[in-house]
Amino acid sequence: MDGTDVERDDSVVVTEVVDRVMLLKINRAAQANAMNRDVVRRLREAFEEAKWDESISAVILTGEGKKIFCAGIDLKERRSLSEKEAFIDREKNMLAFIQEAHKFPKPVIGAINGPALGGGAELALICDIRIAVPSARFGNTEIKWGMIPSMGGIQRLRLIVGMGRAKELLLTGKSIEAAVAERYGIYNSVVEEGKLLEEAFSVANGIAANSQIAVMQTKRALDLGADTQVPMALDFELSKECFHKGDAFSGPAGFDK
Repeated sequence: MDGTDVERDDSVVVTEVVDRVMLLKINRAAQANAMNRDVVRRLREAFEEAKWDESISAVILTGEGKKIFCAGIDLKERRSLSEKEAFIDREKNMLAFIQEAHKFPKPVIGAINGPALGGGAELALICDIRIAVPSARFGNTEIKWGMIPSMGGIQRLRLIVGMGRAKELLLTGKSIEAAVAERYGIYNSVVEEGKLLEEAFSVANGIAANSQIAVMQTKRALDLGADTQVPMALDFELSKECFHKGDAFSGPAGFDK
């Protein structure tokens, strides 16, 4: 089962282009903006569209509502899959999307409208710049249900906060307040809730005003200078042991969004 044999729901991600900026909004507020297969598919399609559209200079990624940015993988959907189906889905869909986003050539601004937890934290970390509201807690909480961040979040977090803080956050699985995340450098800034998109567009438009090729080459130089693709691939391989020998399947069994 890969999602191609069921009816697709395109409404789970809302897209809007304003001037030279594409706004992407995960539209599943009632499900804590959790990423199911339709969300991942639509995000992949939108990023691909923005990649090749020369009129788009930057992307803003956010979630619907005021309660949460993204709670991570839709565990209800995950529990509906067999173990084999879940493994295929992780590698064929989720990992593929994160790898594509990692190589996305244009700046991505995360408008973090609420807590970013688990896979939601990983989603926030693929953004180049993160602007948050005061309620936007941050936490790679996977270890609490027998898993580790498997889509590159370990390496991205380490690069941002340093080894000591990365170990503290990842090994405890605790979530931190937005002000602390800002102090650690995870969030570039924290703004009033009603000004989140205004600030995100201000940053995106400031980028768009510059030479697009110069912006993309600068991002590429920075990313290549901090290349972590090999350890990111190792993260994914190490995460498999959490399923085979650990509690990654049974840990989330009681979780209910």
